[in-house]
Amino acid sequence: MLPTRTNPKRHIYLKLLIPFLLLLSASLACNVPVSRLLGQQDQGKPPAQAPQQPAEGKKSEDTGEVIPPSNTAQPDTPTFTLSPTASLTPTTTPTPTPYVVISQNTNCRYGPDSIYDLLHTYLSGDEAILLGKNAAESFWYTKSSSGNYPDCWLWGKFATPVGDTAALPVFTPPPTPTPYMDFTASFGGADCGAGSCWLWIKVDNTGVLPLESVKVYAKDTMTSADSTFVSNLFQTGIMGSDIANVPLSGFGYTHSGQLPNPSGHTVNVNVKVCTQNGLNGMCVTKSLVVNP
Repeated sequence: MLPTRTNPKRHIYLKLLIPFLLLLSASLACNVPVSRLLGQQDQGKPPAQAPQQPAEGKKSEDTGEVIPPSNTAQPDTPTFTLSPTASLTPTTTPTPTPYVVISQNTNCRYGPDSIYDLLHTYLSGDEAILLGKNAAESFWYTKSSSGNYPDCWLWGKFATPVGDTAALPVFTPPPTPTPYMDFTASFGGADCGAGSCWLWIKVDNTGVLPLESVKVYAKDTMTSADSTFVSNLFQTGIMGSDIANVPLSGFGYTHSGQLPNPSGHTVNVNVKVCTQNGLNGMCVTKSLVVNP
């Protein structure tokens, strides 16, 4: 077998080509132009500029350090101070709270009418603070000046208002209580003359309705003598003047018919009182035993 002859020129070409291929591979891997690897300058590219310094007081992008501000003096900025302007605050005069002065003893109740429960009695000369009124201004809703009594409705007949009452609120009265009548009866004494006597009975109204008529039946348990007396009037006292009725929380007097002298005897007395004349309306009867 004959030996293969090698072309000397081809051998030289290969020796020159291999370094060039190595340089080309390195250039492609590093993205570097071949001309730089061969030591040639880029054509038409402007020279690199010096990196800009970051602004004072900001962090450098290259080193991460903060550039301190320079001591260059800055011109002073004039400042203006506003002087406070005096403002006038209007002075208001407080409105005095209205009140009433009571000229006669007057009951003060849970509501603006005599049918309501009695809560307190104002005496002549007392004063009461006004909190409200009814629409007709005939009753005042009051507060005790001393604070010792409950708030209540005061009849305005004997209560003189002091101050401006126009701004007082109009209060709605509480529900009217269920009407009822009641009273107590007690022996007031005997009025005797010419061998006969009248037995006087005091009637106190403890209900919520005025008392208009009365019947008194009396019987002597020793002699069986009896008498009946009926009237649409009461008296202010024993042998007193007539009154048309016994008002709420008020009292009046009535008496029996004539009895033969009952002194030292026991007399049973029945007292029937009604809310209307003629023993009509609501009626209640009370019994008592007296020894004239």
